[in-house]
Amino acid sequence: MVLSENVYEYPRQDVPIQTTIEEILRNVLHETADISMHHCHQRWDEQKIEEREMYTVYTSFHGAYQARFAFCAELDIMKRITEYMLGEKDSSLEDMIESVKEFVNIICGHIVGAIFKRTKVAARFHVPDFAKGIYIPNRENQDFIVTKYCTNEESKMILCIYDPVVL
Repeated sequence: MVLSENVYEYPRQDVPIQTTIEEILRNVLHETADISMHHCHQRWDEQKIEEREMYTVYTSFHGAYQARFAFCAELDIMKRITEYMLGEKDSSLEDMIESVKEFVNIICGHIVGAIFKRTKVAARFHVPDFAKGIYIPNRENQDFIVTKYCTNEESKMILCIYDPVVL
C-alpha cells in the first residue's frame, strides 16, 4: 500500500516545489475536465481506500533532477477526464487510458516548465504508464509526498504522489 511510514502527507514545508505542483494539478484538472478539488482533511481508513476502484498514471523525470510522479484517481474521475478531453460520453477503457496519459503529459509539461522558470534547471519526462490500483514503481526505501484531494462531487478521491524534488 502506498500510504506507509516513508510517505509524507501535505503540507510539507521543506519542499517548496510542492506548492507549484499542487497549483498545476488543480489548474489543469479544472481546465481539462471542469473538476474542482480540495485537500481532504478527513482521515481515511486504508482499508476503505483499497475498496475504491483506483487507477494510476505515472511517469518519471530525468535530466538535471530525477523524480517520479503518479496521478491516482477513482474510475469516475478518470472517466470524466476522458469525456472532457474526447468530447464524448461513452468511451472504451483504451480511450480512457490514452486520455489520462495525455492529461498527465500536460501536467508534467507544466511542472518541468515551472521548475525551469524558477531555477533554470531542465529535465524531461518519460511517456506515462498506466496501472490498475494505487501504484508507484521502484518505491523501495524511497520517500514520497502524498497529497490527498477530494472533489466536491460525492467526495471522489484523487492522490498526487511524487518524490521530494531536490534541485
